[in-house]
This record gives sequence, structure tokens and C-alpha cells, in this order.
Amino acid sequence: MSTEYSSSPEGVVVHEVEIHDVHNSHDPMHQFEVQPVNGFEFNIFGIDISITNAVLTMFGITALLIFLMSLLVSSLKIIPNKKQSTAEVMYSFVNSLISNNISSGGKKFTPLIFSLFFFIFISNAFGLLPYAFTITSHIAVTASLAGIIFLMNVIIGMIRNGPVGFFLALVPSGVPKAFAPLMLVIEFFAYLARPVTLAVRLAVNMVAGHTMMKVIAGFVASMGLFGIVPILFNSLLTGFEFFVAGLQAYIFSMLTCIYINDALSHH
Repeated sequence: MSTEYSSSPEGVVVHEVEIHDVHNSHDPMHQFEVQPVNGFEFNIFGIDISITNAVLTMFGITALLIFLMSLLVSSLKIIPNKKQSTAEVMYSFVNSLISNNISSGGKKFTPLIFSLFFFIFISNAFGLLPYAFTITSHIAVTASLAGIIFLMNVIIGMIRNGPVGFFLALVPSGVPKAFAPLMLVIEFFAYLARPVTLAVRLAVNMVAGHTMMKVIAGFVASMGLFGIVPILFNSLLTGFEFFVAGLQAYIFSMLTCIYINDALSHH
């Protein structure tokens, strides 16, 4: 829609708003902006506690996951039906992930790994829907998940080894005593890098994939009849991104299991 220039203040304002809207509609990074939801904007004592699209999405995905699992296990039977079989397959998958990466004592972490994997997977997959918000594209969300895992591992390590033993356990066995202090410093910073790599890997993969899809979609209108080419390419890319959604959830959960195993095994 074209807009005529006007010398009146009203005309200038309308023109700027329309240009801004058009710019946002084609900006591939606009889809990652955190914005308050209309009708849920709150301010108490000067503190903004509005419900944003990110918060609403997290609440929705959590509610969806709870509802889905409640539905699948609502009627347990000796001979499982389709719903129960689906739940058992999901549990077996997570149980295999735990048993392959945690040598002993991993069963108690099944609820954590189960919730972590499917929350990340559903969040990643939900972001592929048109106009949906991808919460795992934000470092604040992925860093929060990684920070919880990191803090839990530190607590487990200190309980099992004590504060001093926890830090000494970072030094690889067989290192000469003369190099032990240097190795302790190196391994300590490498240990601190664990939550950073967890958070950044997931967020960057989500941002890269969704940005590429948005950029390619922008060529549809400009290419006219040949717009079918980017449409087909985006269809293939959507399938690939769905695979990446599951892969990133798997990698995040697998590394969490490995870190838990390190804390349990005094490494």
C-alpha cells in the first residue's frame, strides 16, 4: 500500500509507522524480539512485570507437555494401548540415554532428563510454526537451563567429594605434582565453560536456522513466478530444522548426562 507524503504532522507520523511495519515484516531478526503481550502489561512500583511472548510461550509449552503426558498415562494397563505404548517409547528413549551415559545411580535423574529433553524438543519444534516464538533462540532461556544443570553438578560434586576434594578432582590423574596447580587452573576454567557451551550451542543453532528460513522466505514475493523455488527450498529446510530441533535437544540432554556422570564418578 502506497503512502503519500504530507506536510502535516499526522501524515509524517503515518508514513513513519508504515515504513517501520514494512521493515519489521522483512527483518529476519524481528521474529526473535521479546515483546509484552497485549492486555498483559503490568507495572508495579516502577518495575515492569509484563507477560511477554517468551514467558507466555514457556507457560504454554510447559502446560502442553504436562497435558500430553497426563493424557498418555491416564489409563495404564498390563497390555498397553496406543497411548501407553507412546509413553513407554518416550520413557525407554530417555532411559537408554541415561543408561548409556551415566555409569551408576542415573535412575534418580530420569524425571530431570525426561523433562529437559522434551521441553527443549517441543520448544525447538514449536518455533517452526508460522508466527510462533522460539524461546530456545534466546541465550537467557538456554543459559538458565544450563545454569541449573551446572549448579546441580557442583552441588553433587561437593557433597560426594567435599569442597576441597571437588576442586582436586578436576586435576587429571597421573599429572606430576609440579604441574598440578597449572592443570587445576586450566581444568577449572574448562569446567566453567561447560554451561556456556551448552547455552550458546542451542541458542545459536536455533537463531541460525530460523534466520535462514526467514531470509529465503523473503525472496518469494520478489521472484514472482519463480517464487516456487524458495518455497520448495524452505519446505526442505523445515524438515531439516525439525531434525535439528530433535538433535539439539538430544545433545543438550546427553551432555547433561555426561556432566552428571562426571560428578557422580569423582572425575
